[in-house]
Amino acid sequence: MEKEQNEKRQLYIVLSKTGTNLSKVIRYVTKADYNHVSLSLDPELNEMYSFGRRFPRNPLLGGFVQESKDCPFFKLFSETEVKVLSLDIDESTYQDIRSEFNYMRDHKFMYHYNYIGLVLAAFNIHFKPNYTYYCSEFAKEILLNHNIEGAKDLEKIPQPIHFEDIPNTTEVYTGKLNQYTAA
Repeated sequence: MEKEQNEKRQLYIVLSKTGTNLSKVIRYVTKADYNHVSLSLDPELNEMYSFGRRFPRNPLLGGFVQESKDCPFFKLFSETEVKVLSLDIDESTYQDIRSEFNYMRDHKFMYHYNYIGLVLAAFNIHFKPNYTYYCSEFAKEILLNHNIEGAKDLEKIPQPIHFEDIPNTTEVYTGKLNQYTAA
């Protein structure tokens, strides 16, 4: 049975601390515990979307990625800690976000990781070529595209930790990603 238009769905904002060398550098620069953000419409976190490594052992080949709590990257970095936030969205917004994720997944090789933008962000310089993102740029754009309250208030150069300030989010889990189960 199809969900009613006014029935609430959930968007999950997944903040993570992986322990990779890059995440350690980002943590040093930002002083924030969490330095990666993914978005999901799946309460089990079997489908999360972000910008990151396309191959777990190679940080130099990045772009749009579909992640899951059991994907090879998080198996390699099994000590990954997360904070999972949920946000109520309506059915129409849910379907629109799902369509955007599907489009990006189907055209993933046209999207690239914004390595230069990430480095310049450390110096508070905004640099964002078309079709390039680092994880928090991607998450911010998705929230903006779908008029999520608080998205316009995110910093011009967003960091994963800024997503904790999105209004009306509920923290549903904090701990090791490999121990996460949907409530």
